[in-house]
Amino acid sequence: IDDLHFEEAGWYQQYNLDEEKLRITFLPTQHWSNRYGWDTNETLWGSFMIETDGRNIFFGGDSGYSNYTKQIGELFPTIDIAMLGVGAYHPPLMMKDVHTNPYEAVQAFHDLKAKTLIPMHYGTFDLADEPLGEPYRILKQLEGDKKINGGLRMLDVGEVMRL
Repeated sequence: IDDLHFEEAGWYQQYNLDEEKLRITFLPTQHWSNRYGWDTNETLWGSFMIETDGRNIFFGGDSGYSNYTKQIGELFPTIDIAMLGVGAYHPPLMMKDVHTNPYEAVQAFHDLKAKTLIPMHYGTFDLADEPLGEPYRILKQLEGDKKINGGLRMLDVGEVMRL
């Protein structure tokens, strides 16, 4: 661990890596943060835009739905892939501000104007009260009803997707 480099980032801070071939931008998202019992919301929670080889990949992180996705969609008008959380949303009273349900994730995807939605944050750990397969079923229904403006790529647990 001694040879690892860590750096705190501010929202909208950019890092150019690999001789300008890779740029990562730390972006806002909605969630609370804390590491200890006394530092609630003293650090930023974030998402990332990964720009490489002419492609933009948005990693939404662990987030509730907010207007940040509209702002990010305006800042990055061409987003190829949006990886968005779709699980751990029940009960809404506890989860709404920190996790998106499948309907909110699709709205965030539309806000971003991205081309392909890759859902994440569901189906592996029982973190909330919705059934583990519910996000998958809802997204497949929305896809079948043509309510997703773009592609939907549902990855199996452990599946690798090459870009």
